[in-house]
Amino acid sequence: MFDDFLENDNSSIELNNSNLKSKKENNFNKSNFYKKKQEDTPQDPYIPVAFFIEESFSEEIKNKFYNIISKFISKGITIRINGDDKEFIKRIQTLSSKHIEIFIPWKNFNDFESKHYYNTITSKVIAETNFPGWEKIPDTVKSFIARNVRMIFGDKNNSICLCVITWTPDGASKLSEITKDTGKLSNVIRISSKYYFPIINLGKPNAETILEKFFGIEF
Repeated sequence: MFDDFLENDNSSIELNNSNLKSKKENNFNKSNFYKKKQEDTPQDPYIPVAFFIEESFSEEIKNKFYNIISKFISKGITIRINGDDKEFIKRIQTLSSKHIEIFIPWKNFNDFESKHYYNTITSKVIAETNFPGWEKIPDTVKSFIARNVRMIFGDKNNSICLCVITWTPDGASKLSEITKDTGKLSNVIRISSKYYFPIINLGKPNAETILEKFFGIEF
């Protein structure tokens, strides 16, 4: 009698399992049927270049940057720029809405509504690793340096820039060329140099020649 019960019970379990499997298969087939296929549409390549510009730069230097940025945009290059000089950014925003990314140290900095404001743990760690005396500087300064890291590596550390373009009086473009005249941008040059990013410093006499050679732009 027990054997009969066990046999009937096993049959019942097998039947239930079969029904359950059938329902799952039907639900799977329905979900596949109703799932809308994503179209594979062609997109322009994403080619970011990081521009570091200080509000204290002379109008002559800013005009050089404007000229270069306009030529880059015409070639479909995306401009990553620090949002420190509000007036200059407003000026280049007239060139393109698609190819300009404003990187800021925290949300709504300088009244910019930009999605590029969140400093990840990775950006903070890279910033701390490359700044002597990190524990002694204010949190606001730390946010600026972590923002600079994101401009180089990308917001999520997975979309590196093609190169870094900036200006300093000493023309420093690698670690060994940093001097006291490099100023606040020494950290940008230090990080870029350490991680093998090309640096084009407009303070160097051959900067325009380099831009002409590698990007095909004419001055």
